[in-house]
Amino acid sequence: MLLKPSYKPPKIGQRIPTNNINNIATRYLAGGGGGNTGGGNTQTFTTIANAPVEDFNFVRVHFKNIQTTSFGVASLIVAPTNSNTNKIVPSVGNTLTNDGGLTGWQAGTFNNGSATGTVPAKGATARDGGILVSDWIPLQSVLRSDGNKMPFIMARARFDTSVNSNSVGYYSISANSSDPATNYYQEAFFQSGDYTTNPSTLTSAGTSTISPFFAFEFLSAKQVIKIAGLGNSITEGLGATNDRNSHINRVEMLALAAGYPINMINLGSAGAKTDEYYGYGKSCLTSVKPAIALASPYSPNDKSTPVQADFDIMYRRWVDFANFCHSLGILPVAVFLAPNNNYDAATDNLLKAFMNRIKAGNYAVIDLTTVTADTATPRRYKTGLNFDNLHPNNTGYDVMAAALFAELVSLIRKNYLLA
Repeated sequence: MLLKPSYKPPKIGQRIPTNNINNIATRYLAGGGGGNTGGGNTQTFTTIANAPVEDFNFVRVHFKNIQTTSFGVASLIVAPTNSNTNKIVPSVGNTLTNDGGLTGWQAGTFNNGSATGTVPAKGATARDGGILVSDWIPLQSVLRSDGNKMPFIMARARFDTSVNSNSVGYYSISANSSDPATNYYQEAFFQSGDYTTNPSTLTSAGTSTISPFFAFEFLSAKQVIKIAGLGNSITEGLGATNDRNSHINRVEMLALAAGYPINMINLGSAGAKTDEYYGYGKSCLTSVKPAIALASPYSPNDKSTPVQADFDIMYRRWVDFANFCHSLGILPVAVFLAPNNNYDAATDNLLKAFMNRIKAGNYAVIDLTTVTADTATPRRYKTGLNFDNLHPNNTGYDVMAAALFAELVSLIRKNYLLA
């Protein structure tokens, strides 16, 4: 499916630049923050995940460091596989053949050909981590054995001898992310020793709740529209049975079923405040450059009971973020997600006024509270949609995803024809 520019003039502030629509799709494995520490050169980590496109020919691997010191990647190898049954042995072969994954593992490189790389230290906060991106690695996807359209990728890495137990930032892998039928499937494994130089000797591995890999990029034969979602725990998916399967992730599954070339990138991080997810979001957007960036201008994590001054600060942050997006040719979209059942009428009215202030500006806005909240004062979740007072449940995320998908398709069609 190709994208052609629409002949209808776009609305001011709602133009999706063509330079951010390309053949590169992205799969983030974790949110913008959190994680654990550990590791060293005696540990080999393997992560298996699925791609957001039906086929790919090249991949690029992202590492992210949430610690105050840099660390080195001693080696990186990748391989395709057709099944997640044997998660440590790729179906194409378990030796380092360097033939683009046709018969085994392919070695990855950094900085235009180096076998090793250095992941820089984090920025001001743990969520604003240091990022190392590999070179493009030739890797041919293979069809899955279970009939699912989204192929698997396997990645394996170890670290240099300077690494100690306090200097490596890993990201949490939830046990609820192990369902291969979802678009955000991911599992991680480890074994003591070096199993990248000679991967065929790896015979067993323990399940890991952490992964050193932060994201994968895939060069596909088809164009995709990348849409990044920034926010807190609701964007991440807290309250859903699969906590990496929020409305952001479910939109991608709806798009796949409908045949739309939409790649959703989940940058949600539980507990994040607006300044935090704008902060780490800017670094991620600079690297990935999606066509559209969805962001929640309001977060209950900023203050439990916000007053007008707090909403004024959140408004200024939104304007700054929107201007940043425009500087990169990214369309910023303000998304209002759900009510807060803890607010009294006065606080909820302040939130409504804040929403109307942004809607009155020259911004693209998607208001999901029209499907998640009742019409009372103060607003509350509609019956059967909430997990707790703050987060949706599975049904709530389904309702949000359906509404968001319809709004995004409408927004895209204002600028592009899907042919």
